[in-house]
Amino acid sequence: MTRVLVVDDSRETCDLLEELLGGMGLEVAKATKPEDALQKLNGGGFALMLSDINLEARLDGLDLLRAAKPMGIEVILLSGFGTIEKAIEAVKEGAFDFLSKPWDNEELKALVKRALVRKNAKAPLSQAPKGPQSVMI
Repeated sequence: MTRVLVVDDSRETCDLLEELLGGMGLEVAKATKPEDALQKLNGGGFALMLSDINLEARLDGLDLLRAAKPMGIEVILLSGFGTIEKAIEAVKEGAFDFLSKPWDNEELKALVKRALVRKNAKAPLSQAPKGPQSVMI
């Protein structure tokens, strides 16, 4: 099953994303603190991470993006305080995309699907998924 890490300092947002992504057939892990997110990332096995940029901690979503990219993890950054500057910075840093809160659920699901398609396209043949995909399209 495809694993996704959701990072937001709001437990309610994490729960909402878990329900939405779980309904797509994805296995979701959650973290409300960036330090917990780093620990989970280092445990490996994630294809995608959705993270708020502003985490009200020493580390933010851009720091998590920088940690995830060398692991080959696609990253979608979210923000309730979205600005063009932040979106540009996120994409320059290697984010798959940037989405402002509140998001449209269908738009978010489409974005997740596209990120996972790109992730699978970049996977070496030895790591390419075999058989039917676990993501429901």
